[in-house]
Amino acid sequence: MTAPGAPRIGFDEEREQFRVLFRTFLRRLFHSDLVPETVDLRQSALGLSAVLTVPPVLYAVALSLNYGSWMSDMQLAVRAVPHKLYFIGYSMATVGLVTVLVGDALFPDRRDAMVLGGLPIRARTVAFSRLAALVAFVGGFAMVVNLPATLVFSFVAGGYLPIDAFLRYPAAHLAATVSAGLLVFLALVAAQAGLALVCPRRVQQRLTMLAQLLFVIVLIEWFAFAPGLLVSLAGIDSAVTNEALIAAGGPYRFIGLTASGAGTWLPPVWFLGLYEVVWGFDPDVYRHLAATAVLAFAAALSVAAVAYGIGLRRMMGQALEAPLDGSGRAGALSRPVARLATAALARHPVARAVAAFAAASTVRSRRHRLIVAAYVGVGLAFVIGSFLSPITGIARGALAEPLTAPSVRLLSIPFILSFFVLAALRVMFTVPTELRANWIFRLTEIDDRGAYLTGARTALWMLGVAPVALVTTPIYLALWGPGFTLAHTAFWVLMAGALTELLLCRFHRVPFACSYVPGKANVKLLWPLYALALTAYSSWAARLELWLLGRPLWWSVACLTMLACLIAAIAWRWRTLAASHLTYEQAADPAVQVLGVMRT
Repeated sequence: MTAPGAPRIGFDEEREQFRVLFRTFLRRLFHSDLVPETVDLRQSALGLSAVLTVPPVLYAVALSLNYGSWMSDMQLAVRAVPHKLYFIGYSMATVGLVTVLVGDALFPDRRDAMVLGGLPIRARTVAFSRLAALVAFVGGFAMVVNLPATLVFSFVAGGYLPIDAFLRYPAAHLAATVSAGLLVFLALVAAQAGLALVCPRRVQQRLTMLAQLLFVIVLIEWFAFAPGLLVSLAGIDSAVTNEALIAAGGPYRFIGLTASGAGTWLPPVWFLGLYEVVWGFDPDVYRHLAATAVLAFAAALSVAAVAYGIGLRRMMGQALEAPLDGSGRAGALSRPVARLATAALARHPVARAVAAFAAASTVRSRRHRLIVAAYVGVGLAFVIGSFLSPITGIARGALAEPLTAPSVRLLSIPFILSFFVLAALRVMFTVPTELRANWIFRLTEIDDRGAYLTGARTALWMLGVAPVALVTTPIYLALWGPGFTLAHTAFWVLMAGALTELLLCRFHRVPFACSYVPGKANVKLLWPLYALALTAYSSWAARLELWLLGRPLWWSVACLTMLACLIAAIAWRWRTLAASHLTYEQAADPAVQVLGVMRT
């Protein structure tokens, strides 16, 4: 990056440049052009950390019944093996998810290329300072997520051990979980940097989206089903006696996952070895696994640093050549399909324009596609989880019900997917693509403002309901035939229409054309209500539909009632919005709020 003929930079100057760039890149991780300057994204990051901290803490508290003073030291050590694997795997899944979520910050953008490209700064200084900022951010996140569970589990599993072993427990737990999470981060950075060297930018972005989808599914399934799965894989007999342990020559023989050598290729098992070596339990047995963990971490760090440093110049060039919105062009097939869909679903020209604008923004914006991918990953995780046994963690009995007949498990699939896809689109509509572009809507706003809501509704139907129907309907046709398939599709589509109207209840804006203030939804306080809504919309609705499918008359009455309610809601919403104004600026809540109880 240093221009030819520029004066050489000394070590002290390069070190100072590294420190300045490190602080700058670290601060930029908490900055976004999409939100007002009064909004502190560090609070959102802390909120996400707090949410991800809860599952391992609850799991550690639930494990308190598995340990007691009646157990010997060996029995305590054996009993803790699958639980330690769970915490290690959870840390790897959460760090992997966060790494993909901040994927845009892994590589330089257009601003970095334009500002740093002409400065006398070495490429290695920029690369290592950015990588160090990312490592500090992800490492701090891993510490925050794992520290509460570390303290709880250390008292639960190590409280009955001698004082020296008890004091080493937190250090071992934190070292294993944080280093395992950082291994995933470094591996993803190395993989993405390698892809940046050999693949086009568009291919790299699609693979990143696929990785986000995968990590969301893995994270949820790991939390729900890993405990039973790990106990089965570890091959541990919970009723093993201390005499049997002594006769076998140590507790290692009762841990089938490592004793048989079948699990030594799994990264969580490597860091289990690091856990046991730091703690001091049977270090001779686990020393090889701990060495493998250290070598894997060093290799990932080296490859990530080398690939990132080598590919920095190409990344800078790609950032300059990329479109201004950082996205690719809409495909040649998506444009005519969007036009045909908007023309079929919306009659008003303004409604068609708003729906087409929403569809184009979704297709072209990688940031918004990642939001949808995260929500879809959660929905797929729920669908997959419905076919898994929550006790054993294995798909035992998942297909006990015949696939050729409707069941609650099969009927709930489009309900679950449509719930998360529509919720993702509703959230995505509030995040602008280019906020300054909303001037065209302000200048051309018409009195018939109900057309704007119709455009948003059309976009939800086109982007949320239609894709789910196109995916699930052929599967149901192959399983059930046309009769049950048409009846089921009509029922869940009407339910999706009701959900669409509920999501647009307080939506008085053009999609992607209003400033965004995070935290307005109060997810931290209202998550029980959201969970209840998901249960009612998916499970209860599927059970009701299964009952109605056996009674055609009642099914017809239910569908006609939902259709009438849907038409009435649409008409009422049109009249309500016609008397209001569209919103283009969303202000954050003031730090000091007045109660208004004093009289003047």
